[in-house]
Amino acid sequence: MEVKNGIIIDGVLHEMSESFNINFDCSKCSLNKECNECEMKNEAYLCDVMGCFCFVNRGKVADIKIDKED
Repeated sequence: MEVKNGIIIDGVLHEMSESFNINFDCSKCSLNKECNECEMKNEAYLCDVMGCFCFVNRGKVADIKIDKED
C-alpha cells in the first residue's frame, strides 16, 4: 500500500483523507483526540496546520519501505 500523507503514532498509521467536506464531523477523524490536545496546547487544530479535514486509521504498521529520491 502506498501512502502519500500519513502520520504514524504508536505504530498505527493515520492517513490524510483526500476528500474535502466543509461539513465534516470531527468525531469521525482518527486523530480527534490528538487534535483536541494540540488545540489546547497551541491554540490551533491539526486541520488548520496541515490543511486536512480528516484522518483515517489504516491499522498497525508492520514494515515500512521508503523510496529514496535522487
